Amino acid sequence: MTTERLAPAVLALLMLGQIPAASAEPQDCPQPVVEPLADDSDNGKLSVTADRAEVTREGASVFTGSVELIQGPHRIDADRVNYDPETSVVTIEGEASYREPRMQVEARDLSYNTETEEAQFRDADFVLPGRPARGRADRIRIRGDGKVKLDDVIYTTCMDDDPDWEFSAEKLELNTRDSKGSARGVKLDFLGVPVAYLPYISFPLDKSRKSGLLFPEFRNSDSSGTEVRVPFYWNIAPNYDATITPRVMSKRGVQWLSEFRYLRPASAGLLELEYLHSDNESDGNRRLTHWEHDGRFREGWRFASDISEVSDKQYFEDLGTSASATSQTHLLRNLEIEYLARNWQVVFRGRNYQTIDDEIVSDDKPYERLPQVLFNGSLPTGLSALRFDWSSEFVNFRRDSGVEGLRATVEPALRLPIEGPGYFLVPKVAWHASQYDLDNTAPGEDDSPSMSAPIVSVDSGLLFERSAGDGRYLQTIEPRMLYAYIPDRNQDDIPIFDTGLPDFNSVQLFRPNRFVGGDRLGDTDQFSLGITSRLLRENTGREFLTATLGQIFYLGDREVGLPDEPADEDNESDMVLELGLDIFKNWNADLGYQWDVSDNSTSLAEVRLQYRPESNKVANISYRYRPDILEQAEISLGWPLTRHWSFVGQLEYSLREDASIERLVGLQYESCCWAARLASQRNISNRDGSRDTSVLFQIEFKGLAGVGSGARERFESDILGYSVYE
Repeated sequence: MTTERLAPAVLALLMLGQIPAASAEPQDCPQPVVEPLADDSDNGKLSVTADRAEVTREGASVFTGSVELIQGPHRIDADRVNYDPETSVVTIEGEASYREPRMQVEARDLSYNTETEEAQFRDADFVLPGRPARGRADRIRIRGDGKVKLDDVIYTTCMDDDPDWEFSAEKLELNTRDSKGSARGVKLDFLGVPVAYLPYISFPLDKSRKSGLLFPEFRNSDSSGTEVRVPFYWNIAPNYDATITPRVMSKRGVQWLSEFRYLRPASAGLLELEYLHSDNESDGNRRLTHWEHDGRFREGWRFASDISEVSDKQYFEDLGTSASATSQTHLLRNLEIEYLARNWQVVFRGRNYQTIDDEIVSDDKPYERLPQVLFNGSLPTGLSALRFDWSSEFVNFRRDSGVEGLRATVEPALRLPIEGPGYFLVPKVAWHASQYDLDNTAPGEDDSPSMSAPIVSVDSGLLFERSAGDGRYLQTIEPRMLYAYIPDRNQDDIPIFDTGLPDFNSVQLFRPNRFVGGDRLGDTDQFSLGITSRLLRENTGREFLTATLGQIFYLGDREVGLPDEPADEDNESDMVLELGLDIFKNWNADLGYQWDVSDNSTSLAEVRLQYRPESNKVANISYRYRPDILEQAEISLGWPLTRHWSFVGQLEYSLREDASIERLVGLQYESCCWAARLASQRNISNRDGSRDTSVLFQIEFKGLAGVGSGARERFESDILGYSVYE
């Protein structure tokens, strides 16, 4: 089945449900002229002004010549008005206008009951300022409770004289107080062409959320064929909602995607479920489950979860739509309970991973942590500013192969922070100790190794400030120095459960232990030197420039390392340079650079440059380099071509492999009444490097749908800083 054949059927299905509010409109859209009305709704008195007035013997009144009737928020203007005090009915034969905050009507033959505040019109043109929307009807009945009924009506949210789309309906009902509308017997015309007949639709009268079908997405890809998504949004309650999306794929079948979000006074979370029954390409059921939660259930107590699971290892390769999804190798499953007191914290955690990369062997898979308990605290000692710090961990590591076991770690410390205007000095002495109880060790290996060593450090810094730019700016110079000493301890008999050597950066520059994780304590005798300079706006604190330069100088070799890694004998670390620039109008840049002083070569380079004169005019270019690992360049652009047309594009390219990683090219038309988006993307869909090409198409009739489209979200997520609208 082709996209062209599916489109009318899906469009008809689209309009059968309740349809939520529209997204933001372009700023230059025409708006209805709304006359401000005084809302004296507590005052039910009727006031009349006119050029002439006649009163009959029975008490009936006839007003002529620029007649104006005002009752609370209601106002009527006409040339001739009849008023019957017995029935409290105002009647008008001829042209008349009716105004209230939620609706404006130009009509013929009006009647208005001053007791019930009900009005009726014939041959009426109406405007709903809150939408905004407009239309015309043969007959309109407005009740005092804000409900409006219209017969033989034409409705559109296009405020131009020649609307691009409109629907005609036999019956239309509007509830201006609840901001809801519904219509029966609807025919939808687009650019003068009938595109659908709809027995029933419902739509909002303002920007609020509302349950209903969202506009469909059309996509064609090599792996799934022609694809159509028709999301249904369910506004369950102000703090609950859900989106249910059937994803019809010509090659694979129908996949059901669902997302449930909840927000409570002390918690928030997200539950995602995806299910594909009997995939035509793999002859199996495919599923994904993801639950994310963060909440506080008692004072000081917090519960958090982040759990993902898929049915098979090829799930993202076959059904994912981006390189970031298909490149995943592990899925996290984490549950934790935390108690936070004034001076201490305890965390109970259970964590494991689902490995979805077939090339990862059992000995390289991450360990489960069932359970993991952390206890940390910081207490004043009562001796000046001296503080007693404590960190400890108990964790049970489990895996199907290799060494397993328990690890207990404690690190008590004494710290004396000394601070003043323009300086800080923090000497610290700690004792690190760890004990293991191992299983599955090789014959002759110690199954209960231990390690302990002191950690001595002195962290210090200065802050110099001066005014710049005639007092408009503040410039700082912030030198910092850390001395750290950790003696060498033989740790060869200790396994590696969760420890690694992180990327070197300005944070690592001032950490005494160069490893992360509890299985290695890196020996060192070092001085870390760094200097940071900032340029800030004096009155707002906005940071225009920040620059950091730093390096570590070692007084001896480092003997402790990871397995199969040689000892580090360099006297100096890489030189680190980090720069953030936001000083030029519409331009900003980030630079990260590391220079290997021993080899006189670049060990890392990251550059990003952005030009952003407006939110819908953005150009980005970036470059990333690590020797023998990667060399990538990326360029992205979102730019209007004309008032209504704009181009979006993104290319991520591997210079090392001379091949594109991900590519997106899109064109969109955006008016006040409707939008159309067409995009083509090509990305790596498999960890073996194979690629998938897909085409995404979407059309949106504004005022009949309310959330950002999939294409729009993709444009704004792939292009840093880009928004469809100004």
